[in-house]
Order: sequence, then C-alpha cells, then structure tokens
Amino acid sequence: MINLTGGSTATWDGTFTGSGAGAIVLNGGVLQSGADGVVFNFPTGLFHWQGGTLTGTFTNSNDLVFDAGTKYLTNATLTNNATIEHPSGQLQLRNSTINNAVTGFL
Repeated sequence: MINLTGGSTATWDGTFTGSGAGAIVLNGGVLQSGADGVVFNFPTGLFHWQGGTLTGTFTNSNDLVFDAGTKYLTNATLTNNATIEHPSGQLQLRNSTINNAVTGFL
C-alpha cells in the first residue's frame, strides 16, 4: 500500500497510472492539482480514496474507488470519463463540481 500524502499536502501534475498487487490510497491530507491538472488512469481497484481532500482539476480515465470514510472535493472539478465505484462512505462537495461524461459510470 502506498499512502499518497502521509497526512500532508502534495501537488501532482500530469497523468498517473500504476500496476501490480496492493493499493494506492488517499486517506488523509490534501492532494492538489498543479497548473495542468491531474489525470488518474489507474486499473480497476488500484486507487482508493478513503479520506482527505482533492482540490483543483482532476480527470478519471479508468477506475477510482471511493471507500468508507469522509472525503472532501474542495474548490475542485472532477471529470469522470470511466468508472467511479462508491460502495460506502461520504463525499462532501465544497464549491466543487463532478462532471460525469457520456462515457462515465458513477
């Protein structure tokens, strides 16, 4: 398991993907996008958002899992072009938008 922020603030810019067993987890802190935004292109079940905050511009191009826990989308836009799995937990939108594209499944 990789914890993205360790409870702090991290800035990402560009396209991100991964592979292999295990999980990439955001469970606290803040993940903010840089000037060019962030594209998540993770295979099914690899990226898990359990808690913490996304702020900025994000695009999902493959699969995101919203797990149990409270998550915050703050001053952000999340565009879903693929699949967002939301089996449990709470997502709070704070001055934010989720755009579910024609190809998106939420």
